[in-house]
Amino acid sequence: MEKTILIAGKNMPDAGSFTDGVAFSGRNIIITGPQTDEVQPIKKLTIAERKANQAAYEEEKNLEAKSGICTIEWNKSSPLSARSLVQSAQPIISYNYGAKLDLRVSQTLRLSLLTAATCGIIVMLTMIAGSEKIVGMFLRPEENAYGIATCGLPWFASCSVFFALNVAFIGYYQSVTNASRAIVYTVLRGIIFPLATFMLLPSFFGATGLWLAIPAAEMVTLLIIVSMQFRNKL
Repeated sequence: MEKTILIAGKNMPDAGSFTDGVAFSGRNIIITGPQTDEVQPIKKLTIAERKANQAAYEEEKNLEAKSGICTIEWNKSSPLSARSLVQSAQPIISYNYGAKLDLRVSQTLRLSLLTAATCGIIVMLTMIAGSEKIVGMFLRPEENAYGIATCGLPWFASCSVFFALNVAFIGYYQSVTNASRAIVYTVLRGIIFPLATFMLLPSFFGATGLWLAIPAAEMVTLLIIVSMQFRNKL
């Protein structure tokens, strides 16, 4: 089984030199890049122009296949992402919040949290059950990193549940014009708590602590969010 390297990011054109260098080393590469949101004007093409475009496209794909590079476009509004969940719930919550329909706001929040938790659990179980297959996509079993990754990925998988719930809560606060709270929680889960967990957990749990750093940061953030939510209701 050949080693495959996944290069993900929104600014892939800027990473062309890096990609070429990795491909030159003999690696198989999968690149993810964004689909453009710009609406292109419709232009009628002649048969000759269509054939020329098709030929150019096929030539590009043939060159990619020979070099071991596979380009995959992703849609930032993917229904599988937590961001998509937030984007779906925000208009409903903000509309009902503006209309002072508090019951509907609460119902939508509960539904988004339930959906986030369900999706997070599914992702977590998938990562735990399929850790070897997931790692095997990028590493050979005989490599040292393979054993480290297969042991650590199940620990890291718990992050998906806390992450989805945190994103749902932060989206809710954005919808009800509580931007300050949304910013505070974003900074806590994205900067402050990860720095603390990455420094502290390895001292107690060794290498496992590195895998648990992000899940722990997300979990602590969620506990703070939930406690503050209940406190405000009381």
